[in-house]
Amino acid sequence: MAQEFDTHFAVFGAGWFWKPQKKFNTVRGVVDTRVGYTGGRGDKKPTYKSVCGGDGHTEAILIEYDPKVISYHTLLDVFFEMHDPLKTAKTQYSSSIFVCD
Repeated sequence: MAQEFDTHFAVFGAGWFWKPQKKFNTVRGVVDTRVGYTGGRGDKKPTYKSVCGGDGHTEAILIEYDPKVISYHTLLDVFFEMHDPLKTAKTQYSSSIFVCD
């Protein structure tokens, strides 16, 4: 995942992670994406079952990006264009922004 240029990271929880991953993969300046669970308590390797059971984790996407091409602010714009935090019903699909840098 490490590139020859200085990349930064962003982590967003926007409901299911497949749709956001697909969207971010099309954004110029995004180098790589990975999906998973984060932000919960207890289990360091949560499963879909534990997440749905309320362990506090949320489905999230890790975005590696080149800040010379795209700003963090622009990534936030993309995030909020595709995700309405007021329409989230279940904990694992909750809106979240995790600070990396």
